[in-house]
Amino acid sequence: MRAWFKFFGRDFRDGVRGVLTLEEAGAYTIVLSLIYETENRLLDDERIICAHLNVDGRVWRRIRRRLIEVGKLTLEDGLLVNARATSELSSALLVSEVRQKSGRSGGEQSGKSRANQMKIKEPAEANASIRLPYARAFQNTEADTLSSLRSESEPARPKSERKPPASKHRISMDATMTDQARAFAADLHRDALQSLEMFGERAERLRQIADFIVKRQF
Repeated sequence: MRAWFKFFGRDFRDGVRGVLTLEEAGAYTIVLSLIYETENRLLDDERIICAHLNVDGRVWRRIRRRLIEVGKLTLEDGLLVNARATSELSSALLVSEVRQKSGRSGGEQSGKSRANQMKIKEPAEANASIRLPYARAFQNTEADTLSSLRSESEPARPKSERKPPASKHRISMDATMTDQARAFAADLHRDALQSLEMFGERAERLRQIADFIVKRQF
């Protein structure tokens, strides 16, 4: 059921002027509204129409006969039909179908766009997942390098000020920690490569960076 319809005032006035009386034109307006509301399915039922017009059956039969006579209404399969209303309702239905198709198409395009954005986002997240551990590795390497340069640039201290050499126990602990760090780096390297497998060739550059950081000898 339609809640509203287009009303072309000038067309209506020109169509009823000199053809219908005021009573007939008023009844015709109400019948037209019923045709639009029922979407061209207004039954030719005297009781229903008389209830809407608030008239008895004799008055409606006279008006109905006149409206059919001048071509304002036609009777088709038990329905009261108006040619202009039929055309307008068909056009409105076509417009509605076009809008629905456009809406579905727009939704599909929007879905594809979101999927593409996710594809772009996934490598970025993968980069971030391996960036942190390797950033830490870079920081540790940089700290070791600075420490080495600082020790080389400092003047030699007198023997009395020199620190005692590290004990064998301390050297053993340092070697153990170095081995642990290498094992940890190897684990991170392996995890990173596994995480990049889903991206195929697109992540080749990231694999190269991971290999460079973990396997370099300087």
